[in-house]
Amino acid sequence: MLFTHLYINNLFSFKQASLDLTYARPIQNSTIANEHLSGRAKFYVRKVAILSGANATGKTSLGTLLNLIQNFVVLQKNVLANFQEHIYHKEREAQFTVEFATPKSHRLHRLQLDFSPLSVNVGFTYAQVAIGKNDSVGSTRKRLDAIWQSKTAIQNTRYISSDNTEKYTVVLSDLLDELKKEVESGWLYLFSNNEFSQNIKNMPDTELINTDVLKAILQTFDKSIVDVLVSRDDDGINGYNIKFGNQDTVLMDLHGKITNAERLSKGTYDAIMVAEFVSRVINDFKENQVPNTYYLDEKMAYSHSELEQAILNLIIEKLQPDSQFFYTTHNYDILDMNLPIHSYVFLQKDDEYSQFVQPETMFKKNDRKLLNYVKNDVFCTLPDTTAIDDLLFDE
Repeated sequence: MLFTHLYINNLFSFKQASLDLTYARPIQNSTIANEHLSGRAKFYVRKVAILSGANATGKTSLGTLLNLIQNFVVLQKNVLANFQEHIYHKEREAQFTVEFATPKSHRLHRLQLDFSPLSVNVGFTYAQVAIGKNDSVGSTRKRLDAIWQSKTAIQNTRYISSDNTEKYTVVLSDLLDELKKEVESGWLYLFSNNEFSQNIKNMPDTELINTDVLKAILQTFDKSIVDVLVSRDDDGINGYNIKFGNQDTVLMDLHGKITNAERLSKGTYDAIMVAEFVSRVINDFKENQVPNTYYLDEKMAYSHSELEQAILNLIIEKLQPDSQFFYTTHNYDILDMNLPIHSYVFLQKDDEYSQFVQPETMFKKNDRKLLNYVKNDVFCTLPDTTAIDDLLFDE
C-alpha cells in the first residue's frame, strides 16, 4: 500500500489540506532508488517524505490519520469512531480522502470517508482502476476520476458507495471485502510520545531487534555504553541488557520498554527507540517482501545533526521497493541532505488551520537551497514570535 494523495478537511486542525505523494518526472542521479511502483516504471511515487514545520502544525496528527486509515483498510478494524473523535469543529462535516496504489495488483484506489453531525453512519465512496504497464500517475488518475464522476464501474474497475442506499451494512461489508482482497501492507509508527503502532507482516522467526544494530546505534549516541547483550529466561529471550562502563545495566524488554529509564539521558532513551525502529527496517529489508509504511515522529530532537542525518541515510538506504518513510523534524540541517526536493513537505498554520506546502510546486528545478528559503520564511512556516517579542519590550 503506497500512499499517493491525501485530502483532509476538519480533522485535527487540517482544513481542505491536500498532499500529493507522487511526482511528475524522474530526477537524474537521484539518491533515492526505486521511486516508482514496482513493475510500473512510469508511475512515480515518492518513497520519502520529510515533514517540517513549527510546533502544533499537524506533523503528529498526520501520522495518526495515516495509521487509522491503514487499520481500517488493511485490518478492517472499526476505527471510524476514532476518526470522529478527531473532528475539529464537531458541528460541521468532515472528510478524509486517501488515494493509494497496490503493488501486487497494480491498481490505484481512492477511498473517501464523510462524517456528518446529522448521521451516526460514516458515508464512504470507493473506486479503483488498473495501472497499465506504461501508465503515468496522471493518465491513471484521469481514468479514476471518470469512474468517480460517473459513479459507475466499467470493465476491470470497481465503484462502491454508501450514497442513496438503505442497505448500509451490506455495502460496508462489500467495501471491506474488496479492501481485504486487494490491499496488503505492513507498518511501523513511532510517535513522539513513544507510542508504537505496528503491523509488520510475515516477520522472520528471529529476534525482533537485531543486537548488532542496537549496539552500533546506542554506542554512537552514548560512548559510555560498552555492550548490548540478549537477556534470557526459562521461556527464551525476554529482552536486552544495555551495559555501561561503570558496570550499570539497563534492561529493555522485547517491546522496547526500559526498566530503569531514569539512568538514561533523554537523547539516549530516544536513541533506544530509534534503534528498535531501524532494526525493524533492516529486518524487513532482508526478510520481508510486504510493502511497509514507516513513520518516525520527532524522535531525534535531542540528537546532533550529524547523527540525525546518518540515521536517516541508513533508513532510506534500507527501504524496500514499494515502501514509504515519513519523518518529522524541526532541524533545519536536514534540508541540506542530498535528497530530491520532492522529498520535503512543510506544514504551515494560518491562524487555527494547518496546510501542506510542497516546495517542488514552487520551483522549476531540483533546488538545493531550501534552507535559505525556509530561513527567509518563503513557505510561511516559521513560528510567529510577536507575543514573545512584546514581552521582551514590555516595561
